[in-house]
Amino acid sequence: NFEPVNQEDYIVHFDPSSNDVVVNYTPKKLEPGNYEVKFFAYDFNGNLGMRSIKFVVKGEFEIEKNSLMNYPNPFERETNITFQLSSVADSAIVKIYTVSGRLIRTLERQNVVNFVMIHWDGRDEDGKEVANGVYYYKLRLKRQGRNDIVQIGKMLKLK
Repeated sequence: NFEPVNQEDYIVHFDPSSNDVVVNYTPKKLEPGNYEVKFFAYDFNGNLGMRSIKFVVKGEFEIEKNSLMNYPNPFERETNITFQLSSVADSAIVKIYTVSGRLIRTLERQNVVNFVMIHWDGRDEDGKEVANGVYYYKLRLKRQGRNDIVQIGKMLKLK
């Protein structure tokens, strides 16, 4: 489904030394999704040419749906907590808790974007290997000027 662009919405520059044509176009606010811009032009002989550019508009500041997980799960010694982020976060903080709610480890990464993997070595803050059982992890993403994003996951350690 293509919509034509008004002539007032773009600027065309022609460079006679290279015969290059540059089109400057800034679309109005677009909803998140996949887009394609097609350019049609005629040369001096009346031949039609076409070029297209595909691009994605990401959501504001969010974790992509169903992307927060850890693997392997269950794990024997260590695991990776992963997620897909739509735009840059100043920090990602993962807090790991026992089923009784006791905080046993905090992991932090700065300036994260896109696919993020945070490794947990299966040890508590004192460096001791944790016992077999269920653990919860709480991911908090921070970005200046935005509300924090918080999601929780569950993992199982089995040896």
